[in-house]
Amino acid sequence: MSANPSSSTRRQRSGLGLVGSMKRTLDSGEFSDVQFTVGRCFGPVKAFDVHKHVLCQRSPVFYTMFYGSLPEKRQVIDIPDVLPDAFANMLSFLYTDTVDLRVDVVIQTLLCADKYEVPLLVDKCCEFVSTQLNTENCLIFLKNGVERRAEKIAESCLQFIDRSADDVIALGDFAAVGKEMLEMILLRNTLSAEEHNMSVDLMKVHA
Repeated sequence: MSANPSSSTRRQRSGLGLVGSMKRTLDSGEFSDVQFTVGRCFGPVKAFDVHKHVLCQRSPVFYTMFYGSLPEKRQVIDIPDVLPDAFANMLSFLYTDTVDLRVDVVIQTLLCADKYEVPLLVDKCCEFVSTQLNTENCLIFLKNGVERRAEKIAESCLQFIDRSADDVIALGDFAAVGKEMLEMILLRNTLSAEEHNMSVDLMKVHA
């Protein structure tokens, strides 16, 4: 946990708005009262100095963690199974209501938001994916969504495929998703008769 800010830092903070002030508080760790060490399962661990009161205001999971019937007393808490970049995205949203999502981290961010019951961030992740989907990446997004049980992402991908089935079937990298997922896509009753005929040929190739 960090030390109290200097007088010059306090003067700098006085000119910030609410979002800017909260972002600075998160980035600096000023007055933090708990530290999370995150991402051991993914590689190097990253430490986040944060504030229980802020987290508990935004997440019922954190509220139960710190103020439930069996409150967490440790000042350093390990979270091995969350990607550090995803955890950082969630913290940014909890502190400032803003988040800078990236294609390579959005599903992990959604899973993190779901784990800590931050539904507004889950919705933002789904909205972001829906704006990024195209015929070249929808199958990969779908594969990740299904494998990681990000059901809203998977459904968004399936709906995109329904709307753009001809292009996806013609251009998509079906080898990347495997036979089982290929069947799930191509046997949907939302595909046209012509697309069903194409699907039979594709499944024969992947049989």
